[in-house]
Amino acid sequence: MDESGRGKIGCAGVILLLALAAAMIFFNPSLETHKAAIYEHARNQAAAEGVWARIKAKAAETAGVLDIVPLEYHNYVVCSTTTNEDKTLSVGVLGKVFVLP
Repeated sequence: MDESGRGKIGCAGVILLLALAAAMIFFNPSLETHKAAIYEHARNQAAAEGVWARIKAKAAETAGVLDIVPLEYHNYVVCSTTTNEDKTLSVGVLGKVFVLP
């Protein structure tokens, strides 16, 4: 491959990385998105554990327990996390939030 071919590949790679970085910045999940994912995870976990767990989860959701629990939101521009007492609860990137066990 000649020099001009390598330059085109390098330029395309830089453009691709910039586009990816821009998408990650634009689609970085908000605190509200993290809370919704954590609520959904709690509901699913309660459903798997049985009827009493579902009742407790619904009562906690109705009472807004996650608003009482101090969630710290950390925005790293291209991704975000939430923590509680130094434990990472969720990681968000490209509009998707992953709740950790």
